[in-house]
Amino acid sequence: MLCTNCSDIDLIAILQGHHEGIPLRKGHEVWVTRCSDPTTIWTWDSQSGCEFCEFISATKVNLLPRNDLLQPRYLQLDRGKSLMRVSTKSGPVTKLSSHVNIFYDFEDGKPEYQVASHPGLIVPFGVSAEIETPELQPSPLRVNEVPTLLDFSATRRQLQNCLTHHTSCNQQIETFSSRPSRLRVIDCHTRAIVRPSGNIPYAALSYRWGKSNSGSLDQQTDMLPARLPSTVEDAIRVTQSLGIRYLWIDAYCVLQKNEDDFKHQIRQMHLIYRSAQITIIAAGDADASSGLLGVSVPRDNVQTKGQYNDLNLVTFSPWPWALIYYTEGWFRRGWTLQEGYFSRRRLIFTEKQVLFDCDEGVISEDLQHSQIRYHSELEKWQPNVDGETIYDLIESYTERVLTYDIDILNAFDGILGEFEQQEPPIRSYWGMPLPFDTSGYLNGLLIGLCWRHDIQDEKVNRRLGFPSYSWAGWLHNPDAVYPIRKTPNTTLVVAKNLAILLEKQDGLLQSLGDFEKASPNSSQRHHYSQRIHISAPSFKIMLRKRPVVGRHLGRVVHGHDASVVRGGHDLCWSEMARLDIPFECLEYSHIGPEAAEIRTCYAIYLFRAYEMKDRYNEPMDTVFAFLLVHKVGWDWERVGLWLQPFEAEAGAEDPPVITYMFVPWLSSSFSYKTRDFWIT
Repeated sequence: MLCTNCSDIDLIAILQGHHEGIPLRKGHEVWVTRCSDPTTIWTWDSQSGCEFCEFISATKVNLLPRNDLLQPRYLQLDRGKSLMRVSTKSGPVTKLSSHVNIFYDFEDGKPEYQVASHPGLIVPFGVSAEIETPELQPSPLRVNEVPTLLDFSATRRQLQNCLTHHTSCNQQIETFSSRPSRLRVIDCHTRAIVRPSGNIPYAALSYRWGKSNSGSLDQQTDMLPARLPSTVEDAIRVTQSLGIRYLWIDAYCVLQKNEDDFKHQIRQMHLIYRSAQITIIAAGDADASSGLLGVSVPRDNVQTKGQYNDLNLVTFSPWPWALIYYTEGWFRRGWTLQEGYFSRRRLIFTEKQVLFDCDEGVISEDLQHSQIRYHSELEKWQPNVDGETIYDLIESYTERVLTYDIDILNAFDGILGEFEQQEPPIRSYWGMPLPFDTSGYLNGLLIGLCWRHDIQDEKVNRRLGFPSYSWAGWLHNPDAVYPIRKTPNTTLVVAKNLAILLEKQDGLLQSLGDFEKASPNSSQRHHYSQRIHISAPSFKIMLRKRPVVGRHLGRVVHGHDASVVRGGHDLCWSEMARLDIPFECLEYSHIGPEAAEIRTCYAIYLFRAYEMKDRYNEPMDTVFAFLLVHKVGWDWERVGLWLQPFEAEAGAEDPPVITYMFVPWLSSSFSYKTRDFWIT
């Protein structure tokens, strides 16, 4: 039975795409209207006893992430052009027939037209594929009901189809002659750990260890232990079901107690995962002891089902990555970034369904359509990427957590090693990427120093054992970001008299020119101390604390940055200095009546750059870059970054504000001079 409101919409016309509705300003969806009033957006108002009202109300459990404050308000018709989808294997998104989005928001009233479909705000539904509905012509999007246990035959067909027909997926491995060396894999038939001969196909497992492996790695042998964690046991079963005999699992195939083998395998992680025929990913909150949902652990009924007269309705995932992004397990672990990034094919076990992901797109269990491409996919390796991709990967990586702080660069070494193989190579120094250009690696190192924390809060602390000038030297939340990027037209003017020397473990100093000539293998971080010597113009600056409120990973962050005092104590430059340490840890100013509110540190002038861009691809005319440091013992440590941008006026080589204000202010400071800094 339907209530008056629900019976006043023509759901069949909506699903057929014949409903005109009221269009959004952005995107291709339309708001659903009632038959009796096609000029007004249909607003949902729950009525007891109405089957469609009950269905809409029940869909709230499908929101990812869960948000009890949100309420269903409106219906959207999605004519196969959802902003979360790009295309299907067979063509553009128009090949996907219509479905309906239930739009959730916080308040009553007219919806904001500019709101686009986002997985945190909508729950889509379509018609169940199990029952034919002749009156629906053309047929709308058909939704599968996900079974409690995985259909192994379907996943095997998906893999075989990819191996046989997907040229781009197979060319990835053919592009590279390098294969992992000293590789050990598990023979799933005998449970022995063997060294394979030739390029035999194998699967790899990406998962969270948890605590279940802690006692099993002390004495590694050439056989698997008699008792294995449930996730490992399930991965062996999945590997065999795919027709693959061998499986690589880091906990058993890397000699954890052998330092030489451990370092060797860590550095070739990109080769191990890229050479695997497929990677089995235990996503969600699962760890080694949890098992894979749909294999040894039946899945709960996670779809909402309902009725509209004779139509059988069922919900599905509008953006399958929501099942991964909005859980704290696999996606938030540091090691898993490079594991997923280099995998050519990924079989992803989430809490709701299994996804087959390759270069052609994603196959989900809940939709009948085969391959679908989505916006904002998981990070995935592509050939010939530009240099700024490494900055994006660092930003993504620093959002993640590690069980052991010492692994901050170990878990990223595979990605760094991959970029060293590009032409020209992108080297690294203590995790900072160094793209090569006409300056050699100087410009790359200077920009590599220009990462920052946008908000300093109580969760930003030093990570011992790593230098302060590298993003790896900080335990941070929010993540570290690279706010400026080069463009093809960028001109970078290095500060006068600036010189940088690297200190090796034996105490000898090395110029960047000698670093450039050395082979990557001889210039890894374990050959260098944590100290770097910078000789550059510098001066003492005064900072005023400024509270900042932001959002990070769905939570509100209260922290601070600092205004750079320009004249007196009230006049400040436009751009804030972003701090790594609490404001109160800086030195008092001791000048003027408000000295207690003013702190000081030294600003090292690195460069002035023209025609750069920010991390959102917005142009930046001119920007000055300063590394902020303070003295700790005999050495110096980084405390923040100050980037001061200026907009150029038409026809001017330099904006007048730079010529007449900033440059004179910079050079006229009583403390401005070239200094030597040993920064650790």
